[in-house]
Order: sequence, then C-alpha cells, then structure tokens
Amino acid sequence: MSEENKRIEDLSGEVYTIQDAVRDGKFMDLDEVLSPDGKRLAPPFFGYVSMGVMEAGMFEEDGETVNMSNFLDLMWHCAKLVRKLSHGFEDAVESSYMGEVEFPDGIMRVVDMEMYEDDNFTLMFPHERL
Repeated sequence: MSEENKRIEDLSGEVYTIQDAVRDGKFMDLDEVLSPDGKRLAPPFFGYVSMGVMEAGMFEEDGETVNMSNFLDLMWHCAKLVRKLSHGFEDAVESSYMGEVEFPDGIMRVVDMEMYEDDNFTLMFPHERL
C-alpha cells in the first residue's frame, strides 16, 4: 500500500462530528438550553451554537446561566439573516450562510451558520468551523 493510501485510510475512520465538538465543550447543544426538561415544542432551526458565540454576551454575570433575552434576540437576528440571504426562503436552502448580526453589546459581528450531519444549522464565528 502506498504511503498516500495509508494516510487516507488512517483518516477515513476519524471524522470529527458536531457531537464530538459538543462533548469537547466547543459547541453547545441547543436542546439542552431551550428545553432542559426534554420537552421539545418544535424542531429547531439551529441545533448548536459555539461557545465563542455564547461567550460574546449570551451568559449572565455568573458565566454559566444563559441570558435568554440576549440569546433569543441573537437567534432571531440570525434567522432573519438567513431569510434575507435566501431571498425570503424562495431559494433552495444552502448548507452555509454567513453575514453580520448585532450582538447584545451593540457590535456587529460576522457569524457563520453551517449545516452539519444532523441537518440543523450550527451558529458560530467563521474561525470556529469544524
């Protein structure tokens, strides 16, 4: 077996998934944030959010409790951005959207919304892509 084929074979079984990133503490599963009791009202548009985004104003002073007002406002702005970029959802759904949204501190930041293996969008900063 050539050295190149061996390297490809070594990598083939080691795909880093969104679940791996949640387990490693890089991303947060929104089911745990939005429905901690396990009761889900509807399928989420966003399934995961990066800790980088969460640390940009989504936590209360204690650094652990989610500030739901800030968080839901950010989700609304991100969904609005996807609606704009997809021309009112008339275009086919893309697996990636990127644009600027306003964060709770009033600063416009570029966010990346990627669809990974579970068909839900993951909200992150561009440098946090898997």
